[in-house]
Amino acid sequence: MSQPASDFGRAAKRLGIPLWGRVLLLLLVPASGYAIYAWYQLDRQIVGLNSQLASLKEKIDGIDGRFAKQEEKMEKWFSDLMRALLTESKRLANLGDTLGAKRSFKLATTLMEGAKANNLRVGQTYFEQVSDSLNSLAAESSLSPDIHAIRLKLAEYKSALEKAPEPAGMIMEGFDIKGRHIRIAGVQVRVKSAEEVPVRLLPPLQRKLSDEISIQQSIIYGGTQPLDGIHWVNVVFVGTRIRYEGGEADLRKVRFVNCTFDLPPSAAGNQLAEYVARRDALTMKIG
Repeated sequence: MSQPASDFGRAAKRLGIPLWGRVLLLLLVPASGYAIYAWYQLDRQIVGLNSQLASLKEKIDGIDGRFAKQEEKMEKWFSDLMRALLTESKRLANLGDTLGAKRSFKLATTLMEGAKANNLRVGQTYFEQVSDSLNSLAAESSLSPDIHAIRLKLAEYKSALEKAPEPAGMIMEGFDIKGRHIRIAGVQVRVKSAEEVPVRLLPPLQRKLSDEISIQQSIIYGGTQPLDGIHWVNVVFVGTRIRYEGGEADLRKVRFVNCTFDLPPSAAGNQLAEYVARRDALTMKIG
Protein backbone atom coordinates (compact mmCIF):
# COMPACT_ATOMS: atom_id res chain seq x y z
CA MET A 1 0.00 0.00 0.00
CA SER A 2 1.27 3.48 -0.81
CA GLN A 3 2.37 5.89 1.91
CA PRO A 4 -0.63 8.29 1.59
CA ALA A 5 -3.05 5.39 1.84
CA SER A 6 -1.22 4.04 4.91
CA ASP A 7 -1.27 7.47 6.56
CA PHE A 8 -4.98 7.73 5.80
CA GLY A 9 -5.59 4.27 7.31
CA ARG A 10 -3.73 5.08 10.53
CA ALA A 11 -5.52 8.44 10.87
CA ALA A 12 -8.90 6.87 10.26
CA LYS A 13 -8.19 4.15 12.82
CA ARG A 14 -7.15 6.72 15.46
CA LEU A 15 -10.37 8.64 14.77
CA GLY A 16 -12.39 5.50 15.37
CA ILE A 17 -13.76 5.31 11.79
CA PRO A 18 -14.89 1.72 11.06
CA LEU A 19 -13.62 -0.18 8.06
CA TRP A 20 -16.69 0.40 5.94
CA GLY A 21 -16.46 4.13 6.64
CA ARG A 22 -12.83 4.20 5.57
CA VAL A 23 -13.76 2.53 2.27
CA LEU A 24 -16.52 5.08 1.69
CA LEU A 25 -14.15 7.97 2.41
CA LEU A 26 -11.58 6.53 0.01
CA LEU A 27 -14.27 6.55 -2.68
CA LEU A 28 -15.67 10.00 -1.85
CA VAL A 29 -12.45 11.97 -1.50
CA PRO A 30 -11.30 11.52 -5.13
CA ALA A 31 -14.85 12.12 -6.32
CA SER A 32 -15.05 15.32 -4.30
CA GLY A 33 -11.69 16.40 -5.65
CA TYR A 34 -12.90 15.80 -9.19
CA ALA A 35 -16.10 17.72 -8.51
CA ILE A 36 -14.14 20.67 -7.13
CA TYR A 37 -11.86 20.59 -10.16
CA ALA A 38 -14.87 20.43 -12.48
CA TRP A 39 -16.50 23.40 -10.75
CA TYR A 40 -13.21 25.31 -11.00
CA GLN A 41 -13.01 24.66 -14.73
CA LEU A 42 -16.69 25.65 -15.19
CA ASP A 43 -16.11 28.86 -13.23
CA ARG A 44 -13.19 29.72 -15.50
CA GLN A 45 -15.38 29.11 -18.54
CA ILE A 46 -18.14 31.32 -17.12
CA VAL A 47 -15.65 34.12 -16.42
CA GLY A 48 -14.35 33.81 -19.96
CA LEU A 49 -17.89 33.79 -21.36
CA ASN A 50 -18.81 36.89 -19.34
CA SER A 51 -15.75 38.63 -20.73
CA GLN A 52 -16.78 37.69 -24.27
CA LEU A 53 -20.34 38.91 -23.62
CA ALA A 54 -19.04 42.23 -22.27
CA SER A 55 -16.93 42.66 -25.39
CA LEU A 56 -19.92 41.76 -27.60
CA LYS A 57 -22.11 44.28 -25.74
CA GLU A 58 -19.52 47.00 -26.39
CA LYS A 59 -19.62 46.15 -30.10
CA ILE A 60 -23.44 46.12 -30.13
CA ASP A 61 -23.54 49.47 -28.28
CA GLY A 62 -21.21 50.84 -30.92
CA ILE A 63 -23.45 49.57 -33.70
CA ASP A 64 -26.52 51.00 -31.92
CA GLY A 65 -24.75 54.33 -31.64
CA ARG A 66 -24.02 54.37 -35.36
CA PHE A 67 -27.63 53.42 -36.13
CA ALA A 68 -28.86 56.21 -33.85
CA LYS A 69 -26.72 58.71 -35.74
CA GLN A 70 -28.05 57.42 -39.05
CA GLU A 71 -31.62 57.74 -37.74
CA GLU A 72 -30.91 61.33 -36.70
CA LYS A 73 -29.62 62.09 -40.20
CA MET A 74 -32.65 60.37 -41.77
CA GLU A 75 -35.03 62.33 -39.52
CA LYS A 76 -33.37 65.64 -40.44
CA TRP A 77 -33.42 64.79 -44.14
CA PHE A 78 -37.06 63.75 -43.95
CA SER A 79 -38.06 66.86 -42.01
CA ASP A 80 -36.17 69.17 -44.37
CA LEU A 81 -37.72 67.51 -47.43
CA MET A 82 -41.26 67.77 -46.01
CA ARG A 83 -40.83 71.46 -45.21
CA ALA A 84 -39.31 72.07 -48.65
CA LEU A 85 -42.30 70.45 -50.35
CA LEU A 86 -44.77 72.48 -48.27
CA THR A 87 -42.81 75.69 -48.91
CA GLU A 88 -42.85 74.91 -52.63
CA SER A 89 -46.61 74.38 -52.45
CA LYS A 90 -47.01 77.81 -50.89
CA ARG A 91 -44.75 79.42 -53.52
CA LEU A 92 -46.66 77.83 -56.38
CA ALA A 93 -50.01 78.79 -54.83
CA ASN A 94 -48.84 82.41 -54.56
CA LEU A 95 -47.95 82.30 -58.26
CA GLY A 96 -51.44 81.04 -59.06
CA ASP A 97 -50.18 77.56 -59.98
CA THR A 98 -52.75 75.64 -57.94
CA LEU A 99 -52.16 72.41 -59.85
CA GLY A 100 -48.43 72.54 -59.14
CA ALA A 101 -49.08 73.31 -55.46
CA LYS A 102 -51.41 70.34 -55.21
CA ARG A 103 -48.77 68.10 -56.79
CA SER A 104 -46.26 69.13 -54.14
CA PHE A 105 -48.84 68.40 -51.46
CA LYS A 106 -49.53 65.00 -53.01
CA LEU A 107 -45.83 64.15 -52.95
CA ALA A 108 -45.55 65.27 -49.31
CA THR A 109 -48.55 63.10 -48.40
CA THR A 110 -47.09 60.07 -50.20
CA LEU A 111 -43.76 60.61 -48.46
CA MET A 112 -45.43 60.70 -45.05
CA GLU A 113 -47.48 57.58 -45.78
CA GLY A 114 -44.27 55.76 -46.73
CA ALA A 115 -42.54 56.88 -43.54
CA LYS A 116 -45.46 55.62 -41.46
CA ALA A 117 -45.63 52.29 -43.33
CA ASN A 118 -41.89 51.74 -42.77
CA ASN A 119 -42.09 52.82 -39.12
CA LEU A 120 -39.58 55.62 -39.61
CA ARG A 121 -39.23 57.04 -36.11
CA VAL A 122 -38.96 60.80 -35.91
CA GLY A 123 -38.87 63.11 -32.92
CA GLN A 124 -41.46 65.56 -31.71
CA THR A 125 -39.65 68.41 -33.44
CA TYR A 126 -40.64 66.99 -36.81
CA PHE A 127 -44.36 67.12 -36.00
CA GLU A 128 -44.07 70.65 -34.64
CA GLN A 129 -42.19 71.89 -37.71
CA VAL A 130 -44.63 70.31 -40.17
CA SER A 131 -47.58 71.68 -38.17
CA ASP A 132 -46.05 75.16 -38.29
CA SER A 133 -45.55 74.84 -42.05
CA LEU A 134 -49.19 73.82 -42.49
CA ASN A 135 -50.34 76.73 -40.34
CA SER A 136 -48.41 79.11 -42.58
CA LEU A 137 -50.43 77.78 -45.53
CA ALA A 138 -53.82 78.19 -43.84
CA ALA A 139 -54.62 81.38 -45.77
CA GLU A 140 -54.38 79.54 -49.11
CA SER A 141 -58.07 78.71 -49.51
CA SER A 142 -57.46 76.82 -52.76
CA LEU A 143 -55.33 74.36 -50.80
CA SER A 144 -57.67 73.93 -47.81
CA PRO A 145 -58.72 70.33 -48.67
CA ASP A 146 -55.07 69.35 -49.21
CA ILE A 147 -53.97 71.01 -45.97
CA HIS A 148 -56.69 69.21 -44.05
CA ALA A 149 -55.83 65.85 -45.62
CA ILE A 150 -52.17 66.13 -44.72
CA ARG A 151 -53.07 67.23 -41.18
CA LEU A 152 -54.96 63.95 -40.78
CA LYS A 153 -52.00 62.00 -42.17
CA LEU A 154 -49.69 63.80 -39.74
CA ALA A 155 -51.97 62.91 -36.81
CA GLU A 156 -52.09 59.26 -37.89
CA TYR A 157 -48.30 59.16 -38.29
CA LYS A 158 -47.85 60.55 -34.79
CA SER A 159 -50.39 58.05 -33.44
CA ALA A 160 -48.54 55.16 -35.10
CA LEU A 161 -45.38 56.08 -33.18
CA GLU A 162 -47.05 56.32 -29.78
CA LYS A 163 -46.25 53.62 -27.22
CA ALA A 164 -49.13 51.38 -26.16
CA PRO A 165 -50.04 51.54 -22.46
CA GLU A 166 -49.85 48.64 -20.02
CA PRO A 167 -53.36 47.18 -19.61
CA ALA A 168 -54.87 48.29 -16.32
CA GLY A 169 -58.31 48.52 -14.76
CA MET A 170 -61.53 46.54 -14.86
CA ILE A 171 -62.42 45.23 -18.32
CA MET A 172 -65.77 46.38 -19.70
CA GLU A 173 -67.63 46.02 -22.97
CA GLY A 174 -69.08 49.08 -24.71
CA PHE A 175 -71.76 50.79 -22.66
CA ASP A 176 -74.55 53.38 -22.87
CA ILE A 177 -74.87 56.58 -20.85
CA LYS A 178 -78.31 58.21 -20.53
CA GLY A 179 -78.05 60.35 -17.40
CA ARG A 180 -76.16 63.51 -16.56
CA HIS A 181 -73.28 63.94 -14.12
CA ILE A 182 -71.70 60.55 -14.80
CA ARG A 183 -68.02 59.91 -14.04
CA ILE A 184 -66.34 56.64 -15.05
CA ALA A 185 -62.70 56.04 -14.14
CA GLY A 186 -60.06 53.31 -14.19
CA VAL A 187 -61.55 50.93 -16.76
CA GLN A 188 -60.55 49.13 -19.96
CA VAL A 189 -63.28 49.33 -22.57
CA ARG A 190 -62.97 46.64 -25.24
CA VAL A 191 -65.35 46.27 -28.17
CA LYS A 192 -65.74 43.43 -30.65
CA SER A 193 -65.95 45.28 -33.96
CA ALA A 194 -64.53 48.37 -35.62
CA GLU A 195 -68.02 49.82 -36.03
CA GLU A 196 -69.07 49.48 -32.39
CA VAL A 197 -69.08 52.64 -30.26
CA PRO A 198 -67.31 52.04 -26.93
CA VAL A 199 -69.01 54.90 -25.04
CA ARG A 200 -72.48 55.77 -26.33
CA LEU A 201 -74.40 58.88 -25.29
CA LEU A 202 -78.15 58.35 -25.66
CA PRO A 203 -81.14 60.72 -25.47
CA PRO A 204 -82.13 62.79 -23.62
CA LEU A 205 -78.44 63.77 -23.55
CA GLN A 206 -77.59 66.50 -26.07
CA ARG A 207 -73.85 65.75 -26.20
CA LYS A 208 -73.03 68.98 -24.38
CA LEU A 209 -70.15 69.37 -21.95
CA SER A 210 -72.63 70.82 -19.48
CA ASP A 211 -74.08 67.29 -19.14
CA GLU A 212 -70.89 66.54 -17.17
CA ILE A 213 -70.11 63.14 -18.66
CA SER A 214 -66.50 62.32 -17.78
CA ILE A 215 -64.25 59.37 -18.69
CA GLN A 216 -61.01 59.38 -16.72
CA GLN A 217 -57.82 57.29 -16.29
CA SER A 218 -59.08 54.69 -18.74
CA ILE A 219 -58.03 52.82 -21.89
CA ILE A 220 -60.34 52.31 -24.85
CA TYR A 221 -59.49 49.56 -27.32
CA GLY A 222 -60.87 49.48 -30.85
CA GLY A 223 -64.24 50.60 -32.15
CA THR A 224 -65.32 54.00 -33.44
CA GLN A 225 -65.56 56.71 -30.80
CA PRO A 226 -67.10 60.19 -31.23
CA LEU A 227 -65.38 62.69 -28.96
CA ASP A 228 -68.28 65.14 -28.79
CA GLY A 229 -70.00 65.88 -25.50
CA ILE A 230 -67.56 64.09 -23.17
CA HIS A 231 -64.80 65.25 -20.85
CA TRP A 232 -61.85 62.94 -21.67
CA VAL A 233 -59.20 63.05 -18.94
CA ASN A 234 -56.02 60.91 -18.95
CA VAL A 235 -57.54 58.52 -21.50
CA VAL A 236 -55.63 56.42 -24.05
CA PHE A 237 -57.32 55.27 -27.26
CA VAL A 238 -55.72 52.19 -28.84
CA GLY A 239 -56.58 51.16 -32.40
CA THR A 240 -59.71 53.29 -32.37
CA ARG A 241 -61.31 55.23 -35.19
CA ILE A 242 -61.69 58.71 -33.72
CA ARG A 243 -64.62 60.81 -34.89
CA TYR A 244 -65.36 64.43 -34.19
CA GLU A 245 -68.70 65.76 -35.42
CA GLY A 246 -68.22 69.46 -34.80
CA GLY A 247 -69.70 69.70 -31.30
CA GLU A 248 -68.25 70.44 -27.89
CA ALA A 249 -65.23 68.42 -26.77
CA ASP A 250 -62.80 68.47 -23.87
CA LEU A 251 -59.49 66.60 -23.99
CA ARG A 252 -56.96 66.64 -21.16
CA LYS A 253 -53.81 64.53 -21.39
CA VAL A 254 -55.36 62.24 -23.99
CA ARG A 255 -53.18 59.95 -26.13
CA PHE A 256 -53.97 58.12 -29.35
CA VAL A 257 -52.11 54.89 -30.22
CA ASN A 258 -52.44 53.45 -33.74
CA CYS A 259 -55.67 55.37 -34.31
CA THR A 260 -57.29 56.76 -37.45
CA PHE A 261 -59.16 60.05 -37.56
CA ASP A 262 -62.43 61.19 -39.12
CA LEU A 263 -62.41 64.94 -38.53
CA PRO A 264 -64.26 67.68 -40.43
CA PRO A 265 -62.31 70.23 -42.53
CA SER A 266 -63.16 73.01 -40.09
CA ALA A 267 -61.17 75.16 -37.70
CA ALA A 268 -62.14 72.85 -34.82
CA GLY A 269 -61.28 69.74 -36.84
CA ASN A 270 -57.88 71.17 -37.72
CA GLN A 271 -57.34 72.14 -34.09
CA LEU A 272 -58.00 68.58 -33.00
CA ALA A 273 -55.66 67.13 -35.64
CA GLU A 274 -52.94 69.51 -34.48
CA TYR A 275 -53.57 68.51 -30.85
CA VAL A 276 -52.89 64.88 -31.77
CA ALA A 277 -49.76 65.64 -33.77
CA ARG A 278 -48.08 68.27 -31.62
CA ARG A 279 -48.84 67.07 -28.10
CA ASP A 280 -47.22 70.26 -26.74
CA ALA A 281 -50.64 71.41 -25.53
CA LEU A 282 -51.96 68.95 -22.95
CA THR A 283 -55.47 70.41 -22.98
CA MET A 284 -57.88 71.15 -25.80
CA LYS A 285 -61.43 72.38 -25.25
CA ILE A 286 -63.98 73.21 -27.94
CA GLY A 287 -67.28 74.81 -26.98
